Amino acid sequence: MTSRGFTTIENEWIILKDGTRLAARIWMPDGAEKDPVPAVFEFLPYRKRDGTSLRDESTYPVFAAAGIAGVRVDIRGSGESDGVIDGEYTECELANACELIAWIAAQPWSNGSIGMMGISWGGFNSLQVAALRPPALKAVISIASTVDRYNDDIHYKNGCHLSAQLSWAATMLGYQSRPPDPALVGERWKQMWLERLAGEPFFMEEWLAHQRRDDFWRHGSISEDFSSVEIPTLVIAGWADGYRNTPLMAVEGLGKKAKALIGPRVHKYPHFARPKPRTDFHGEAIALVEQMAARREQRHRRVAAGPRLYSRRRPSCPATRQRSGLPGRQGRLVDAADAVLLCRAIRQADGRHADPACARTFRLSPLSARHRDGIR
Repeated sequence: MTSRGFTTIENEWIILKDGTRLAARIWMPDGAEKDPVPAVFEFLPYRKRDGTSLRDESTYPVFAAAGIAGVRVDIRGSGESDGVIDGEYTECELANACELIAWIAAQPWSNGSIGMMGISWGGFNSLQVAALRPPALKAVISIASTVDRYNDDIHYKNGCHLSAQLSWAATMLGYQSRPPDPALVGERWKQMWLERLAGEPFFMEEWLAHQRRDDFWRHGSISEDFSSVEIPTLVIAGWADGYRNTPLMAVEGLGKKAKALIGPRVHKYPHFARPKPRTDFHGEAIALVEQMAARREQRHRRVAAGPRLYSRRRPSCPATRQRSGLPGRQGRLVDAADAVLLCRAIRQADGRHADPACARTFRLSPLSARHRDGIR
């Protein structure tokens, strides 16, 4: 692939219908105004200006060089964006995401095909926005996320409190209490900061008010209705991460729409996570966008082949082979029925795969010919 030049727009103001101004950082491929390009969108409260800047630089320049625009937006009340955050994955947040997707699709440099991606918070809301079906959203990449907010997140496990609930609430209170950058927002920075300090919620108060599975947790849990997600979904996790159940649950629930990728990693993007081996995340993501673009051009052509799941086992993993109940041949193709059995087996053995030597990688059939030989 020929590398393309690009420009980084350090800050772009996007004004929502209600007048709220959100801050975006954009990586723009050269010539996009004349030859519009697809875009990948990420929507987080972790501050593009400092919090995720290094991580963003490890990903979006690669996308831009491949002819894909990157749009990284700070959620309302975070970074340099106006307003006050109102919780996790709220109706306001998801509505704002849908509006931003429409804004990106309407830009002269956009060809109208938008993908959404993210890890953790960004992985959560990518799946949730997909379930809302904004017209321009064509695919999502969700890393270290969940399909079940009540029983497979940091809050509760079958009604029991998890210790991470308090630590994460305290972390978010600290994150959201930081001021915007005066270099971008000007003299308004102090007024914006005081507004945040006065209005930001302590998330745990709301979480403690919902100790049973109710509509609060059903909101944003795509496991309540997997059929609401109609677009291709790449779901990624690591065995050393707390969100390792999600890829297999997504495959089980979404069927041929989902592709699952799991390796021996912690809660990080797979191209720089430890322990190794690492994954060609850039290649996987670019392949998904290429597929997205191909569907746009040939939207009436349907793929005849059904979903397949690859299982790649590291050579010295007899324990994994015994626990899974499936043959351990390297590169074995697993059909959809076996995928469900595998998902159940992994759930039953959950917590017993801490040994990095027993790491496995699972993935649905590749998106392009150059990725047909598995993870490289």
